[in-house]
Amino acid sequence: MPGTGRGQAWARPRPGPEAEDALVASVAAAARGGIDLVQVRERDLDGGALVRLVARCIDASRDTRTRVLVNDRVDVAMAAGAHGVHLRGDSVPAPRVRALVPRGFLIGRSIHSREEAEQVAAEGGVDYLMFGTVFSTPSKPGVAAAGIQALADVVCVSPLPVLAVGGITVGTARGLARTKAAGVAAIGVFTDVPARDVPRTIAVVPAGYADGLDARLSGSGVVLIRGCRVPIVGAVSMDMITVDVTDVGDVQPGDEVVLLGRQGEESWQQIDAREVAAAIGTIPWEVVCRLGTRIERHYSQESGIWNQESGLG
Repeated sequence: MPGTGRGQAWARPRPGPEAEDALVASVAAAARGGIDLVQVRERDLDGGALVRLVARCIDASRDTRTRVLVNDRVDVAMAAGAHGVHLRGDSVPAPRVRALVPRGFLIGRSIHSREEAEQVAAEGGVDYLMFGTVFSTPSKPGVAAAGIQALADVVCVSPLPVLAVGGITVGTARGLARTKAAGVAAIGVFTDVPARDVPRTIAVVPAGYADGLDARLSGSGVVLIRGCRVPIVGAVSMDMITVDVTDVGDVQPGDEVVLLGRQGEESWQQIDAREVAAAIGTIPWEVVCRLGTRIERHYSQESGIWNQESGLG
């Protein structure tokens, strides 16, 4: 992908002029911040409304490096004067689109496997690929995460730039550097920024780097509380972290906090060693080896759960 490949922001408006105005303002802010691509991917808007929205996004990013793409709607992209289109994995072949669009029109495609990457590249007509879902995400419930190694495999075989998508946060994005992906695509990491004048609820968790929680997760890691992924805010200290529970609801002292493990049945209600390792740029084995000795151990046996010290269930 031309440019630095720093990121792609998705624009998904909600109904109403105020929401659309806010979205266009976000596009303008992203463009000023140096985002390479903005993809407008609203399937519920009719053609006319979508053309108008895309045109506003183009105006908002004018005189910047940012290019505006439309999700799968080649007709809308051309009518609005967009810079390109991003094709879904099950969309029309890219060579057919390439034959219809002007020179310099950007075409991307979603893929989900190494085999797809090789096939799409062989067909031609595509400028970049988007691979996912790399990490578990609430926006794709029930979809298993492909993981960092699968991303690295795709990058290795693809002659095209590859963007990573799915569960991208500030923390997980840092761990993607070793895959040599060209960049990331995300929604929440660009849009879920709390307003400074909105009160936040912060909870204190009595665990820190003495328990094996890496200090590099300061301000970027997550924990699970009541089945919700909750961001760590501030520094990871020896015996304490603070987390933002504003969106969780009625959090109470004594609620279970999962630092590494599962809290619910959905794929995104889990934090495993691979996710943590990706966030801090290491390997999963280092994550589990760092678990502090003061953590009580229980080992699973065929006959049940056994305590480390007593050997009793």
